[in-house]
Amino acid sequence: MKSISKNRKTYTFLIISIFLLFTVLSLIPAEAIHMQGDGATFQLDKEDPLKYGVFIPGTNMMNTISIDGANQGEFTVMDWLGNFNPTFQEIIDYPGEDVSFLYPWYFDETYFPLYINSFTDNEYIAPWNHIRWLNVSAYHAENETLSPFTLNSVFNYYVMREGNELTVPLNHSIPMQIDIMIDETGPKVLKIDWSTIDPGNLISVYTIVSPSGKRLWGDFDTATSHAVDPPVDVFDYLTFVAHETGTYRLWIYAEHMAGKPAFLTLDFLTSSISSARKEMYSD
Repeated sequence: MKSISKNRKTYTFLIISIFLLFTVLSLIPAEAIHMQGDGATFQLDKEDPLKYGVFIPGTNMMNTISIDGANQGEFTVMDWLGNFNPTFQEIIDYPGEDVSFLYPWYFDETYFPLYINSFTDNEYIAPWNHIRWLNVSAYHAENETLSPFTLNSVFNYYVMREGNELTVPLNHSIPMQIDIMIDETGPKVLKIDWSTIDPGNLISVYTIVSPSGKRLWGDFDTATSHAVDPPVDVFDYLTFVAHETGTYRLWIYAEHMAGKPAFLTLDFLTSSISSARKEMYSD
């Protein structure tokens, strides 16, 4: 990094703005789309093999970054102070004048893939929390004529309706957005069932956003079976209250053993609170 900063000649700041329009009504439950934001293209050459950019996400998003190119390169995601975690640096040094077959490339270091969230309750993007700075260089590219690099924001997108079940594969590198259409207000219990060969090595993060753009602070817990000794965890569940009808946005980021299959099944359980409430009013 020191040698790079000493040799920089120009500062080219490119903004990746993510404004994605979702046509929910045209999608059927369990249909998946690989969403990609507007890319930022970095045109490097041997005389100027270093460029900078800034990643500005839309509000209430969770993304990772993919890289497209044809040459060797070094890609670093930094905070507003210029600091970076070595985990969030990708170095592509495979030999050859054309290594386009390696791309797209993701920031998916084996145990700590990169994800960038911009959750907010007031539509405000905090520059010290949500914005990331990009450093792209090609000092060690073998081809004398450099091809451009394009960096994109990506996530996997799914749709389900309350009352339906959704099963999706886990991609270790890419966060998931699941739009859930809810037609009735009241307490909800969402079953979150992971199928993996090693559940103990799965780490997951959940955030749910209401149709009006507010984060919901639900109660996350695990259902445990005591039919055996010692007891075993059966599935996780998220309890929250839907104060309005419409499309709720569930963001899921999960880390698992890279290369090992994992699947997620979502389903709404019958809420005893909801049932008791209906019986009370029916009397």
